Amino acid sequence: ALTNDWRAIRLMEAPLLECHPELVEVVLKQSWKALRYLPEGLLRRKEVALYAVLQDWLALSAVPSEFKNDPDIAWAAVHQNGKALMYLDESWRNHKALVLQAVQNDGRSLWNASETLRTDRDCVLAAVRQDFSALHFVAPELSLDAEVLLAAASSRAGGRHCLLRPGKKLTDEELLALRSELFDSASFS
Repeated sequence: ALTNDWRAIRLMEAPLLECHPELVEVVLKQSWKALRYLPEGLLRRKEVALYAVLQDWLALSAVPSEFKNDPDIAWAAVHQNGKALMYLDESWRNHKALVLQAVQNDGRSLWNASETLRTDRDCVLAAVRQDFSALHFVAPELSLDAEVLLAAASSRAGGRHCLLRPGKKLTDEELLALRSELFDSASFS
């Protein structure tokens, strides 16, 4: 029954599942939501949490909180999708290497980064290069930075923005206009 429908796990006794970890793998391959029905003893095992996260980063939303600070689980989740940063322990939001991975996968995950990393040039540039709309989450002191704005414009226009000419230095007015254009065109659906 489990191989056809993971929801059959609700009918299984805890001792049976604990004696047969392969059954847990079968249901977690089908859906991370099976975590909700695992006995406490299984749910508290790191290998179960890691296996679930490796199947689908959204499993991070259902694993016990002690695993949201685990490096193996954090990296596995963020490697799949930058949005996983929102489910991790707060301390990861200030971990530069992890945030860089997150914004390279999804620029808008900069929103979940610490204030410190929202002012970090490397993180900000990686985010706006991946998705120009990440500009909305950049610290104010970098939101008018020429390099940041040009990277965002290049991301949006596929590198073909009218202001992106080699060697061209933008005036303050052009920077303001570019920032305004980018903010106006970013949509959040």
